[in-house]
Amino acid sequence: MEVAILDILKRLASPDSSTFEFVAILAIIFLLMLYKYIIQPFLLHVKAFNENMKTQTSNIVSMNTSLQRLETNIIALKDSSLINHNVNQVKIDESQKDINEIKGILAQFQGAMMYNARLFNRELE
Repeated sequence: MEVAILDILKRLASPDSSTFEFVAILAIIFLLMLYKYIIQPFLLHVKAFNENMKTQTSNIVSMNTSLQRLETNIIALKDSSLINHNVNQVKIDESQKDINEIKGILAQFQGAMMYNARLFNRELE
């Protein structure tokens, strides 16, 4: 690709062309190379980072709703008496399900954070 660009420059930089035309052509080529090798890869990394942040935000919202359900179940457990054992068992089962769901979300969140850390450490090298 660079050879083709230099060939075009040789054709455009004929002896009768002005210095301004030559500098303008060099500036355009420089801007195109800047976009291709610096800006475009950076935009791709930013897009991937934004997608990861969206999934992590949705996981946090899901975890928040699970925590709210867990809190209501715990309040219901405190309010219920020992006589009504079936209600307590249902609430305990629901709470256990919510705890397992939160564990899964936290595992996904930890994996995403490890992936992001590895991704940005690679960019720093």
